[in-house]
Amino acid sequence: MTDDATLKRVLVPIDTSEVAERAIPWAKAAAGSTSEVILLVVVPVATAVRSIGGQIIGSAETIQTGYQQMAESQLAAAIEKWFSPGDAVRTAVAKGDPGEQILAVAEAEDADLIVMSSHGRGAIGRFVSGSVADRVVRHAAVPVMVVGPEGDLSENATIDRIVAPVDNSELSLASLPTAAQLAAATNVPVFVIHVVTPADDYLMTFPATAGTIPPSAVDASLAQQIEMGHSLVETTIARLKDRGVDAQGTVFTGSPGSAIVSQLKQGDVVVLGEAALAYRAALGVLSQGRTPREWLQAKVHCAATLVRLGDLAMPHLPTADD
Repeated sequence: MTDDATLKRVLVPIDTSEVAERAIPWAKAAAGSTSEVILLVVVPVATAVRSIGGQIIGSAETIQTGYQQMAESQLAAAIEKWFSPGDAVRTAVAKGDPGEQILAVAEAEDADLIVMSSHGRGAIGRFVSGSVADRVVRHAAVPVMVVGPEGDLSENATIDRIVAPVDNSELSLASLPTAAQLAAATNVPVFVIHVVTPADDYLMTFPATAGTIPPSAVDASLAQQIEMGHSLVETTIARLKDRGVDAQGTVFTGSPGSAIVSQLKQGDVVVLGEAALAYRAALGVLSQGRTPREWLQAKVHCAATLVRLGDLAMPHLPTADD
């Protein structure tokens, strides 16, 4: 994602199933009227079909042509269903491993954002599990907005608010430029959340720490953590406002996952740095920055944008003076 507040290209990988197409309304909402949407279908690499006796009854070239024609037909149907004449949308077909091809097309097209469903069940069979979305989140050089498989399918999704959970890590704060850009591009506010975990909730949230941290040590520092949390939220809000983004925020106590999910509502997009370890663990995100499935399956219609931080050492949120 560039420093420009306007998104230029939004890549939407689909397998043309209804589940995969859940990403399209969110991509349209993020793109608005100023960005181009690129719909992508990845087809398998065909191999020849042989009879029981070993005779070729379908060449690889013929089957590959069939895959291509099927993808083009499905993409045309998706455009007719989801877009209006004059909309800035085009299509692409790639062949090979879906994860590799999504990443390659995103780079080749210089996409600013990837929007995709966590699952899909298309006729060509590409997003059968969440592993493709997991891989894209882990390796994409741009933010990835992941839409869960649950809830009603909205034909006209709207982005009403960006939710930005932050912890005390610099890597967590490094996702703020993405939150600011999405907010500026969609003209919506950012809601900053910081969660302080009391001793009673700590072991439930992080069972691996059992026996390593005395509950009294956590309780003794609770007041200090809350004070530091308010300072963190206030600083984050100030940095966002310096960027010209409307922002509010607050501090909660309790389980991070429960606290964050309790604040989500229809029209929210959550921006989370994949290296924000505390929130990743609490939201059911597995190691290696995988998609937060438990969070996405909450009974709210929202999307999660995961920001891969890579080798980024220090967060930077550009201001008007940059």
